[in-house]
Amino acid sequence: MYTTASNRVLVGVIQVPAILTLTASFAACSGVGGDTSTTVPIATPPPPAPTTPSPIRLNKSSGAGIWHGAFLEDGRLAVNSAYCIVTESGQLACRMYGADDDNVTGEYPTWSVGDAASATLDLENVQITGSGRFYADEFTSQYYESPRTGELLITAGTLAETSCLGIVQPCLALYVTVQGKAVKLELTADSRGDLPADPSGVYSGFVISRPDLPSPERGALTIDAGGTVFLQTESGCTGNGRLDPVDSDLPIYSMSVDMSGCADADGFYSGLAAIGFSFQFVVFHDSVALTGWNPD
Repeated sequence: MYTTASNRVLVGVIQVPAILTLTASFAACSGVGGDTSTTVPIATPPPPAPTTPSPIRLNKSSGAGIWHGAFLEDGRLAVNSAYCIVTESGQLACRMYGADDDNVTGEYPTWSVGDAASATLDLENVQITGSGRFYADEFTSQYYESPRTGELLITAGTLAETSCLGIVQPCLALYVTVQGKAVKLELTADSRGDLPADPSGVYSGFVISRPDLPSPERGALTIDAGGTVFLQTESGCTGNGRLDPVDSDLPIYSMSVDMSGCADADGFYSGLAAIGFSFQFVVFHDSVALTGWNPD
């Protein structure tokens, strides 16, 4: 907020500065002549309160941050969108999603359930490598094979300011082998929307994707100021857990949650969460991944 104040007051044709000295002359009632001067300062308004800078989303030197992009296969778009979180220590968690008219109900016209991935990246070298697990959604994934989860191998990768998705910007390009298929994960820094100062609050329009359901379900997520998490979906699936900062300069958090009443998705999950254009998380338990986001 900016405060604009006039710096001058006009008296007749003379300009007087905004901090004024008012002098009044008084004569004694006894008839003895004399002037007594009284000085009354008028203070200027206080300066505007300093604003808190928005949290940064990316450490350009390490690659830690919040990314979004797409999977490319043979140069063509294979998965519409990917939302990935990378920590300073090289932990990677990704949620893949996209609009799929065959699998999205009318209630969720722009979102579909998708795949997830977790990996550990070696960010120290010029050529990024890493390995982890890929969690395929059996209802919608083009990479689904039984069993649901498989090895994810990052054979090469680069972090550079270059042309990425058609725009020159920070780009994280990872060359990945998923279920025997070679794909490229091309990511740019997530710059959509304003970042809130912290993740605490009630997310009433939250959406959860579970591998045992063919489409996402609505629910509510509550995070208190101390980092306690409570999650409940329309079907009665509930979760209790915690959210803790991972990197002090980035809006990235470790998340753990114990899920119950969720049929095949019951269990203790851990993973990452972040505040980008919305609050999102990707957590894992054995061969199952849960992902959540707040599109409202």
